[in-house]
Amino acid sequence: MDRAQVRILDDGELSDVRAALAALGVRYEEGGEDHGGEIPLLVTSAERARTLGDLRRDGLRHHLHLVVSDADGRTLQGVPCDFLLRRPVTKEMLRLLTERACYAGPERRRMTRVAMGAAVTVEVGGH
Repeated sequence: MDRAQVRILDDGELSDVRAALAALGVRYEEGGEDHGGEIPLLVTSAERARTLGDLRRDGLRHHLHLVVSDADGRTLQGVPCDFLLRRPVTKEMLRLLTERACYAGPERRRMTRVAMGAAVTVEVGGH
């Protein structure tokens, strides 16, 4: 059986994410139990992200952490994550983030990748 590519941690409010992943054919699992090995993409609600401690210590090994938040303009101060995705969630964005998290090929960059924190806004459509 193929391994899930995404783990979802929420209190039921990420049904739109589940529907988009299912439409894309992306396998996901739910809950914080460790099923062995690293999961490529961890998706949490903003509320669950606030309550999580050290994810790696708690056995939630993952490559990228995506937090889904409502489009109310609030930022998640002090919540560690790799990407913040505000609603509405699009299938295209989830597909790109899942592909990014699951990529295991050779590094094609000529320069060293450096982690940094910077506010970035991406808008889809004419809004």
